[in-house]
Amino acid sequence: MDPEFKSVLDCFKKNVKKTPTKPFLGKRDDRVPGRPYVWMTNAECDEFVTNLARGYLALDLMPEIEGEGTKFRYMGIYSKNRPEWVLSDLACSTLKGVSIAFYDTLGPSAIEYVIRQTELTTITCSGPQLSKVILLKSQGKADSIKNLICLDQFDKSVQKDGDDVGIRVLHVNEVIEEGRKHPNTDLEAMAPGFDDIYMFCYTSGTTGDPKAAMLTHGNFLSAAYGTLQAGGVEFYEDDVWISYLPLAHSFEKAIFTAALICNCQVGYFSGDPLKLLDDLKELRPTCFPSVPRLFNRIYDKITAGLKEKSTI
Repeated sequence: MDPEFKSVLDCFKKNVKKTPTKPFLGKRDDRVPGRPYVWMTNAECDEFVTNLARGYLALDLMPEIEGEGTKFRYMGIYSKNRPEWVLSDLACSTLKGVSIAFYDTLGPSAIEYVIRQTELTTITCSGPQLSKVILLKSQGKADSIKNLICLDQFDKSVQKDGDDVGIRVLHVNEVIEEGRKHPNTDLEAMAPGFDDIYMFCYTSGTTGDPKAAMLTHGNFLSAAYGTLQAGGVEFYEDDVWISYLPLAHSFEKAIFTAALICNCQVGYFSGDPLKLLDDLKELRPTCFPSVPRLFNRIYDKITAGLKEKSTI
């Protein structure tokens, strides 16, 4: 393990310094025929992360919360995989914060439990999740939530719905612009270390309430280096990875950490698993981390296609 890296954030900052113009995060452009992938460079991602972190501080979106004798800064993230997901996560880490990821299969009661347990105040979310969180607040199931940061454009009526239940709804660009007003905020003094907690990874809970694994930066660095040191596995800076497995789970976050260590490109799927093969055709990744169930589905589809074309 490289002793230079004390955190996942360190891996990212190394790439920014070493190859600022290298493409890093990509997503499909729905505005263009064929929906090609468009990319953000390391430097562009760093500007996004730095100003977003400063905006978090300026708008008091990540207040310190006491828990188990320790003070935490939390940021909830409720979205499918996309560049803004990991950029928001890196901005959270910049403040030595802890990300708490939500996903739909948790269900409303489990989301309520997580919010109550952590006293979470802010969630970064995609457009479809805005109304879900506002509804929970209106039902008395998300009382601590005061802010929602939306990654998509939203109707002003949603903002009014938020106001009605005591939630400030912001677009992520508003937070970034606020951060630009505070260029002298010293972020290096808040940098996380090897043993600092990176995320709370909540299980869906086979029985009872969901359980949180408190995972450190060191946990993810160790997991990533373990993968990279496996026999016969080699990754290079010109490799391209596809991200579609939920970032709310530790496997995909460890894979992302490995991509950071190797300074690889990461392209995100469209958000629809049924269109994953189309994303693969367009992205042409060299690395496809996945799970057996999906590999079996791809195998079945390929073999079925071969049987249809067979002349025998």
